[in-house]
Amino acid sequence: MDVSVSVASDSSIYDKLDALEDLEQAVRAHFSDRAYGPNVNYLTVGIHIFPPDDTGVHGARPLKFMKTLKIPVAKKVLTNVVEYYIFPDYERFKRSSQEKGRAYVAQMLIDSTDILIKNQAKYPDWDAARFQADFTAFLRKYIPTAS
Repeated sequence: MDVSVSVASDSSIYDKLDALEDLEQAVRAHFSDRAYGPNVNYLTVGIHIFPPDDTGVHGARPLKFMKTLKIPVAKKVLTNVVEYYIFPDYERFKRSSQEKGRAYVAQMLIDSTDILIKNQAKYPDWDAARFQADFTAFLRKYIPTAS
């Protein structure tokens, strides 16, 4: 299954994004050989980190399930695509170290997976609960435990 997290951010925090790039690559690699059923082939979580006054990039966006997604530039057609977004707090992320910023986003990704369960009817032959458990277990290693 193709699972990706895709970061879009304000240029003022580009120096903080290395840790998230590592997370992006690790997620894609970890889930590339896993399958949870035929109804979802691609899952993308968009991570938007922008200042609150940057209009047009904030606010809730509903989960999208697309049976077919045509990408003209790449001359590709993808099938069974799920896409949704999370919006980490810009100031919190900006003030964090790379490690704490990555842990914050990893926790938000874990918390966001409830949307997959709530929308299970859109992809009934995809095991959202098993994916949620695997995704959570994978991301937990990026969240330090309190000592």
